[in-house]
Amino acid sequence: MARPWSTFESECQFHPHGLPRIPPGKRLTLEFTFRFAAANVPADRLLADVYRKFREFHQPRLVWKDRRPIGAIFLPTGKGPANNPRNWFKKQELDVKTPAGKAELRKLFMEFADRCVKELKRMNAQGMIVWDLEGGENPHPITYIGDPRMVKILAPEADAIYDEFFKKFRDAGLRTGCTLRPTQVYYNKEKKQWSHGTGSHGPERNPLKDNYDKIWPKGEPWWRFYPVAERLCRKIAYAKKRWGCTIFYVDTNGIHRQVGEAQQFKWALLESHVWRSIIRRHPDVLLIPEFAPAPAQYAYVSCYLQPPYSSARTRPHVKKLLPAAFSVSYVVNLSNNDFLKRRAELVEGVRQGDSLFFRGWFHDGYNDKIKRIYTDAARKKRAK
Repeated sequence: MARPWSTFESECQFHPHGLPRIPPGKRLTLEFTFRFAAANVPADRLLADVYRKFREFHQPRLVWKDRRPIGAIFLPTGKGPANNPRNWFKKQELDVKTPAGKAELRKLFMEFADRCVKELKRMNAQGMIVWDLEGGENPHPITYIGDPRMVKILAPEADAIYDEFFKKFRDAGLRTGCTLRPTQVYYNKEKKQWSHGTGSHGPERNPLKDNYDKIWPKGEPWWRFYPVAERLCRKIAYAKKRWGCTIFYVDTNGIHRQVGEAQQFKWALLESHVWRSIIRRHPDVLLIPEFAPAPAQYAYVSCYLQPPYSSARTRPHVKKLLPAAFSVSYVVNLSNNDFLKRRAELVEGVRQGDSLFFRGWFHDGYNDKIKRIYTDAARKKRAK
């Protein structure tokens, strides 16, 4: 993977030919050491000085003391008829373009919020994340748009309603949040549908007319200019100012960039310097990127886990490197048998500081199981 280099901490660029090469007639000197020890010597003891330097360089900046569960909220939506194109609440007869239809839509949102608040409070949740603010009208892989600023364009009938919707949660003492993505959607005129960009700027196809002139290096082509940190910061600032959002799930936390002599587009995860730049500007938020980051990134973000496709808790080697590291696990897709197999791992993870997602829009059968995990983790913590 080509390593990004950055002129400004608010943007991210990729050299088109990947990692630097050794030019003809030049030399490159690399220093390395060998360490020998008995097979039973733990790596963290053998590499204690390396671990210390790692922590000094990646000084933890994520400060998030509340580890209670977080409600994942998916709005009843999809692709619907012309009168209800987002198919809000699965009511195809609802006409969101009329005054009566808009009033009914507001009522449905408020009733839905009341149900969510009730379940969140019952679960002693710290807050919630709405996954699909913009509606689920678009097919995979862009179902979750990840840009709260785009609601006014992609779901205008819900735009004003969200102010009252989020207020219900804040008034109940709950944190609020939404989904983000580092890329920007644009309307693909050829396909006549919305598409996700590569993560680069693309000013002529930006529906929000974002201006990045202050951080755009002079002479740099737009396809090599990736203002991902700045873009994410703008999305965070918007949701924070308008709805008080402080918890963010970051869907598909990567970009496509051209590499190699063939200039092929390849996908790459965002690296730790991007998260460091964001958390410096927004130290009061919790970022939960979808794909497991490298250990260094735990200094700035939490990690999303989804067993059985991942571990069920923060891996021990990460905790040794960064003791304060923690993850948030989405466990409700586990079968009953798999849940039982992973239960001890989940309890231990919560005991060590992990959080768990739960379905926050109704009284799901898994929610009581998650409550008992927290109870057992607290009991084990007291015992130790």
